[in-house]
Amino acid sequence: MIVANDCRKRLQNLWGWETARMVNSNTLKDIAEKLNVSVSTVSRAVNNKSYVKEETRQKVLQALKEYHYVPNEIARSLKSQSTKTIGVIIPDICEMFFGQIIKGIDEVVSPAGYTIIVSDSGESKTNEARDLEMLFQKRVDALVLATVELKGKKILQFLDHDIPVVFIDNLPVIEQEIDAVMIDNAEASRIAVRHLIGLNHREIAVIIG
Repeated sequence: MIVANDCRKRLQNLWGWETARMVNSNTLKDIAEKLNVSVSTVSRAVNNKSYVKEETRQKVLQALKEYHYVPNEIARSLKSQSTKTIGVIIPDICEMFFGQIIKGIDEVVSPAGYTIIVSDSGESKTNEARDLEMLFQKRVDALVLATVELKGKKILQFLDHDIPVVFIDNLPVIEQEIDAVMIDNAEASRIAVRHLIGLNHREIAVIIG
């Protein structure tokens, strides 16, 4: 995802984003050779399996830090059939409303070991369709979508493959049962109008955008 310059500082302040530092990746085989142990021993230590002496485990873990080992998440996902990723598509990442939603999602899924992939559709149906295809190809484990395409045809491939989908803000018109977290706009309007009337306001205008 590319974040527009005028939003970057706001996002950094909101989520505490920092520029990532790239590190060199070493394979388990490289590390095993340097420690003079078997690859299976290193693998068991990495995955916290039993049958590894604690002294050996600590040496392996220290070597992982020294050599900046980066796990191959693609290989892991092929084995586990889970990418531990959740796709999120919103229409405008610079809107505080959606920023807070993303922050909330991350606070819930991150402790469970999941990573979110955020995409900004820019209120474009074409962009949303592109992003949906990208996330489907990446085999995300679930999708959170603030859709701008109310026909909902593109979302069917997720539902047909039993990928959980949760809609926010807008609902598409599709036959399948869907999960959604929505704001009751009618009730919210009633509460706002009652409050204004209680302040003796009588000429009330509404701006919708």
